[in-house]
Amino acid sequence: MKILFLILCISLLYGCKSEHDIHLGNYKSIEYSKLDLVVLYLFKRINGAFVGSELKLEIDSSFIYTTCGNSMTGNWKCYNDTLFINVRTNKFRIDSLNVSGLNGNFPPLPKDPIKFKIENEYLIQIHIITNIRYIEKLKFNLP
Repeated sequence: MKILFLILCISLLYGCKSEHDIHLGNYKSIEYSKLDLVVLYLFKRINGAFVGSELKLEIDSSFIYTTCGNSMTGNWKCYNDTLFINVRTNKFRIDSLNVSGLNGNFPPLPKDPIKFKIENEYLIQIHIITNIRYIEKLKFNLP
């Protein structure tokens, strides 16, 4: 009876393991072929893709997220199949812009966490800018 109870407990604990475990380390955006972009548009109404982004997740729940123009840092957490990154700093990647800004403006901090859907070794975000949908897909890179 004790063995049966132990087997049941172990199977329950194993069953609770998330299929959306996050990999710690570096993620880099993938580049889509023209055919991939056509398929994305036809089936998901995605108009384009963001490229050149990188996200580094650290074991202490900190991150560095770089896009083509910005470098952001802060803390991350996962909930179910979503990665939430809470941005604490947001700077331009060009040092001279960090002194006086771009036309006097500095990059704002996002009010809400940035969300990525976790799908195996990918992190996916859909951006909507003036009613146009763009995809950003980051792939985990083995060290």
